[in-house]
Amino acid sequence: MKRFLIGAALLSVLLLGGILITGKLSTQFDPMAEALHRAGQAAGEGQWQKARDLAREVQRQWQQQWNPFAVVFDHEPMEQIDGQFARLEVYAQAENTVAFSALCARLSRELSSLGEEQKITWWNFL
Repeated sequence: MKRFLIGAALLSVLLLGGILITGKLSTQFDPMAEALHRAGQAAGEGQWQKARDLAREVQRQWQQQWNPFAVVFDHEPMEQIDGQFARLEVYAQAENTVAFSALCARLSRELSSLGEEQKITWWNFL
């Protein structure tokens, strides 16, 4: 009976830890996605310094939290996001408004969908 209770306690701790981690990660990407959306809008309005600052801040946050994210997420979309951040810097330097704004929108959408993967919903269990 003692082993059963220890096993049940361990499983409960793991379940609770998983729920807490996914709850935190599901909301982690929303501010980054919103900042990228604002960066794309700023570039469209010709405010390149603001656009660059917002994009660099999001990229800094992304790189700072890459290792904790890598524990939970599939690496392929994370590496794609890394590559898109590199392209974003090139477009910002060239002040290519259309490409920069489009890539900001795409990155924003991908970050949002990465967070959606972690939300606890009934279709995630299927």
